[in-house]
Amino acid sequence: MRAIGIALGILGVCRATADSQAYSPKAGVGMAFIIASPAGQLAGFFNLFVPLNLGSHFRLEPQIGWRTTSFQEVASDPAAPVNSVSGSSRVLLLGVGLLGTQQPGDGATILYYGPRIGLAWTRDNLTDGSSASSLTETQSDWYANVVVGGEHLFSHLSIGGEVGLGYLHSGTPHWTQSGPATFTASDAKGHALGTNATALVRWYFGR
Repeated sequence: MRAIGIALGILGVCRATADSQAYSPKAGVGMAFIIASPAGQLAGFFNLFVPLNLGSHFRLEPQIGWRTTSFQEVASDPAAPVNSVSGSSRVLLLGVGLLGTQQPGDGATILYYGPRIGLAWTRDNLTDGSSASSLTETQSDWYANVVVGGEHLFSHLSIGGEVGLGYLHSGTPHWTQSGPATFTASDAKGHALGTNATALVRWYFGR
């Protein structure tokens, strides 16, 4: 009986060890679908994440977001001066998450918490082709989010989400003008504070 008890004890330890190692991916790539967030105002709905699990209880998760748009004014009269006005906008966001992690149950689910911080740079350009004039606006912003989230692994694919509280600081815009035309432009500086919600899909390369 004593031998049976020892054998069962060893089996239990081995099973617990196997369970704890059931989920141990080291790195991956993920796409975030930002439902609501002050930072989501910067680089739009989609952001790319790179989860790096550096230990059993710590994750470093760089984030990148990028958005570009362009337009050209169109009037019903082909000779209207507005038809020569065009513009473009570019935004680059770089951030990082410093996240503590927990693995309840069999380890296929990870819960995480911690801050996400980052910077964003915006560049807008307005051009009047009829006078060879242009106006360029640049603006630098930063954000900080405190999040709580989780994910569940299905083989190498995980599906999860997070919620939190986010702060966005919009810096002072700067304008540079060239050409004979005079542009009138205005933009806002300030801050925003609010809740955020994000859905995430991640793919892990290995275990």
